[in-house]
Amino acid sequence: MKKILFLFFVCLACFSCTRLAMDIFIKDEPKLEVLQHNMTGKTLAFLPMTHIAKPKFYEQVKFKVDSLRNEGFVIFYEGVSLTKENDLDSLQKDTLYRKIRKLMGFHLGHGYKEKENKSLPSAFRNTKKYINQTKKNTGITDCDYKVDIPIDKLIKRFEEDRIKIKLNDCDWETGLYEKYNCDDSYENDYVVMQLRNEYILERIRFSKQQKIALVYGSGHFKRMQYELNSSGFKPIEKE
Repeated sequence: MKKILFLFFVCLACFSCTRLAMDIFIKDEPKLEVLQHNMTGKTLAFLPMTHIAKPKFYEQVKFKVDSLRNEGFVIFYEGVSLTKENDLDSLQKDTLYRKIRKLMGFHLGHGYKEKENKSLPSAFRNTKKYINQTKKNTGITDCDYKVDIPIDKLIKRFEEDRIKIKLNDCDWETGLYEKYNCDDSYENDYVVMQLRNEYILERIRFSKQQKIALVYGSGHFKRMQYELNSSGFKPIEKE
C-alpha cells in the first residue's frame, strides 16, 4: 500500500492507502493562528495551507497575506527545490528526483494538477473545481523569504542519519511522469516533516524579525505546536 507525500511538501484523509500524510485537504477558508512569545514579544502568525483548493480559498489567502505584510509581518513560505540547479548535471538531477520519488511515492513535477503526471493520484489531476497553490495566487512576492530545505540537502541528511536510498531497476526504468509501482518502503516522515520542521523552528528562533507570518502546509503547524508552546509561544488570537 502506497503512502503519498505531503510537499513539500499535508494529511490526505481521503487516501487512506497513500504513502504519506500530505497537506492536501480541501478547506473552505484559511484559518489564521497567531502566537506570541511570552518573554520576547515576538509574534508568529501561522497561515495553514493546502496545496490544492478552490480558487476562492487562495483569494482569501492572498488577502490575509497582503494584510499581514501591511501590518509589518515578514512572510516565510515553503518551497522544496534543488539548492543550485545550475551546478548539477542532468544525471545528478535525475538521480535526486528519483530518490525523492522513492521516499514520497510520486514525482511532484510542477504541481499536483499535472494531467500528464501519471505518478500522481488521478483524483488530483482530474478534478476541475480545484487549482494548485502558487506564489501568485497566495500573494507571495520576491521580497518574501522561502524557508525550506532543498531536495538535495534533505536526501543527504536522510542518507547520513538513516539509510542510503538504493534505486533498483524499477526506479530507473519507470519514467518520472509514469505510474509509480516500485518498492518505496523507506520511512519518509523524517524528511517530509521532522527535518523541515526543525529548520523552520530554528529560523523562527534566530530571526531578528519581531513579526513573522508563516505560510506553510497545515500539517507542519500541528506537528510544531508543542515545540512552539514549550519554547514560550502562546496563542493570542484564533480566526
